[in-house]
Amino acid sequence: LRLDPRPHVSSTLVAVYRTLPRAAFDDPIARRRVDEAADTLGRRRVVEAGRPETDEPLFGDAPRLRRRGSISRGIVAGNRRDVSIESGLRMELSGEVADGVAVQAVLTDENTPIQPEGTTQRLSDFDRVYVQLDTRGGQARLGDIDLAFTGSEFAPYVRKLQGAAVTARAPTLLGGTLAGAEATVAGATARGLFQSQDIAPVEGVQGPYRLTGRDGEPFIIVIAGSERVYLDGLLLTRGEAGDYVIDYATGELTFTPRRLITAERRITVDFEYTTSEFTRTVIGTEAEARLWAKEDGTSRVRVRGTVLRESDGAAFADELGLTEADLDLIEASGLAPAVRSGAEPVLFDPESPFVLYARQDTLFEGQTYSVFVPATAAADSVFRVRFSRVEPGAGSYPRAGRAVNGILYEWAGPTGGDYVPLRLLPKPTRQQVLDIQASVEPLPGLEVFGETARSTDDPNSLDGAGGTGGGASFGGLRLQPTPLRFGDRDLGVLSAEVVGRFKGETFQPFSRIRPVEFNRKWNVARAGAGFTGIDTLAETTAEGFVRWASGDPSAGSGQAWVQIEAGRIALGDRFDGQRGGLDAAFRRARWPGLAYRLDVVDSENGFATEEGRWLRQLGRLDYPLLGDRLVPFVEVEQERRAQQALGTDSLVVDALAFTEVRPGLAWASPTLTAGASAEWRDEQRPLGGTFAEAAQV
Repeated sequence: LRLDPRPHVSSTLVAVYRTLPRAAFDDPIARRRVDEAADTLGRRRVVEAGRPETDEPLFGDAPRLRRRGSISRGIVAGNRRDVSIESGLRMELSGEVADGVAVQAVLTDENTPIQPEGTTQRLSDFDRVYVQLDTRGGQARLGDIDLAFTGSEFAPYVRKLQGAAVTARAPTLLGGTLAGAEATVAGATARGLFQSQDIAPVEGVQGPYRLTGRDGEPFIIVIAGSERVYLDGLLLTRGEAGDYVIDYATGELTFTPRRLITAERRITVDFEYTTSEFTRTVIGTEAEARLWAKEDGTSRVRVRGTVLRESDGAAFADELGLTEADLDLIEASGLAPAVRSGAEPVLFDPESPFVLYARQDTLFEGQTYSVFVPATAAADSVFRVRFSRVEPGAGSYPRAGRAVNGILYEWAGPTGGDYVPLRLLPKPTRQQVLDIQASVEPLPGLEVFGETARSTDDPNSLDGAGGTGGGASFGGLRLQPTPLRFGDRDLGVLSAEVVGRFKGETFQPFSRIRPVEFNRKWNVARAGAGFTGIDTLAETTAEGFVRWASGDPSAGSGQAWVQIEAGRIALGDRFDGQRGGLDAAFRRARWPGLAYRLDVVDSENGFATEEGRWLRQLGRLDYPLLGDRLVPFVEVEQERRAQQALGTDSLVVDALAFTEVRPGLAWASPTLTAGASAEWRDEQRPLGGTFAEAAQV
C-alpha cells in the first residue's frame, strides 16, 4: 500500500487483497457500504450501512428504544447451607415512546447485599429500579429517586428515597401576568435517617473516623453516595484520587494524603444511614408561581410553598416483632425511654444458635446482685438475653469474647461495663414542616423578601400528646447590582442586603439550616461542634452588607471592589456576639493585584462563662506574567483568638496567633501550581505560666 505523503486530486491509492468465496456468507455484514450511485467522474462514496430490520420495536408501534442489559444465573452452595440458585437481571432503556415523551429506565434485580465502594468519584448502584418520563409539561420519576427541595431557608430536603415524584410546569399565561409555575409532588419511603456530625480530628491521623447515628449508635450502614464531607468549610471530593474514601458498610471515613489532618481542622459530615427501624414514609410537595414577567425573563413577584411530612409506618409493630404489651409500654412512656427486660425464657438446647443464660445471685461489696451467667443443662430456668449498649461505666456487662453460638457477656460489677440486659423499645415518630416564602420587586432592582415556617415534632406518636410545635421566620431587603452615574461618568456598581432571621427553640427542620462554618463565623467555638444544647435555644440574627465594584480588568481600566459587613446574633440568653468584616481588592492589567479580607467578632459566651475576640486577616499580592498565564503570588494569613473569663477578678487569657505565608506560582494552562509555605503559631496563657511555640515550613 503506497500513498503520496501529500495527496492531491491526481493521487492514486492501490489496495491488493484476497477474497473469500461468496458462498461463505449468507448476508453481507458491514458497518459501511459503497454507494451504488457514482458521480460524473465515476467515483463512489462510502456511507454508513443501514440498521438491519430484524429487531421488533418495543411497545408495539412505538419508536425504537436504545436498550442494553444482562441476565446472570448462578448456583451457591456451602457447608452450612443448602444449594440455592441466584439470578440477576439488569436492563437499561432510553429513547422516545411517543412524540414528545422520552423515557429513561434502569431496572435491576440482583440478590446481592454488596454496597458500592466509596473509593471512586462515581458509584455503580446495585438493586436499583428507576424510571423517568420527560414531557414538555413536566416529568415523572419512579423507583429509587433523589428528591431535592432546596429553594427555602427552613425546609431544605435532600434525600435518597424509594417512591414516586411528579413535576408539572405551566408556561407564561395571561399576557405575562403568570410568568410561569412549577409544582412537585412526591410520595415515598425513606431509605434512611439524616444525620449531621462534627468529627474531632486527631493530630496527624488521617483516619478512619467513625460515623455514628443520632443516638450515638456506633454500628450503622451509610447509604452510598449520600455523604457530604466538609473540611474547614470546603466541600470535599470522594475517591482515592480525591480527598477522602469511605466504607459505607462500617461507616468509617479516611482522608487521603491530599488533605493532611491536624487538631485544628474542622470536619463536618452530612449523611444518611440505615437502621433496623420500621418503614418511614415521606410525603412532600413544593410549588412556585412567578407573576408579572419582565423583559429579561424574570418576574416581579414570586411565591413558593413547601410541605413535608415524615412518619413511621403503621406496620412498625409487625416489622419489629413488638407485642401488645410492648405497645402499651411505649404508649405509657411518653417522652421517657421505653425499656423492658431483655431476658426471654426458652428451653435448654445445647445446639442453640444463641448463648443461653441462667440467673445467679452474686455477692459484690457486701450486696447481693441477681446476674446472668452461661447456662448449663442442670439450670432450673434458661433465658435468651438481649443486651443494649450504653455509655461506658453505665452498664454492668462487658463483652467477654465470642462463644460458639454467639457473643458472650459477663457481669463485671454494677459499673463495670457498657451493656445492660435491657431492651430499649423504639418509638414511632412523626415530623412535618410547612414553609411559605414570597418576594416582590416594588422598584427596579429593589427586592423585598420574606419567609415563615412552622414545624411539628412528635417523638412518640402512640402517646397521643401530639408533639411540640415551633416557628421560624426570615426576611430582608436586597438591592440588586445597580449602576451609579454622575452625568456621563460611570461611578461603578452598588449592591446591598439587610436580612433578619429568627428560629424558635422548638423549631425542628429536616436538614441543616445553619452554614457549615456557623460556629467559627460567630466565635461560638474554635473548631468542630459547638456547645451541647445549642439547637434548643432561640436564635435571633441580623446581618447586612454594602458592596461597591467598578471597572473591568480585561479592558485595561482595572477592577476594584470594597464590601463592608456587619451582624449581630443572640442564642437565647446564653450567647451574644457582634461581627464585622471588610473585603477589598484591586485588579488592573499589567499591575500587581491586591486582595484583603478582615473578620472581627466580639462575643459573650454564657456556655463557657467567658467573653472573647476573634480576629482573622488574609492578604494576597500577585503579579500576572505572560498574559496572565504565569501568576506569582504571596499570601499572608493571621488568626488570633483571645478569651477572657467573666465573673472573676483575675484575668485569664487564652490566645492563639497563627500566621501563614505562602509564596507560589499559579499556571492556568496547563494547570500547575508550585510554592512553599511557612507557619507560625504561638499560644499564651500568662497566668498559667505556659508558653508554646510551633513553626513549620
